[in-house]
Amino acid sequence: MGKMGRFHSEEIGGAKLLRF
Repeated sequence: MGKMGRFHSEEIGGAKLLRF
């Protein structure tokens, strides 16, 4: 759950940066 949670957080952050 740690690795998956970290990956999810990174994906959300990247999507937010790309959307901005």
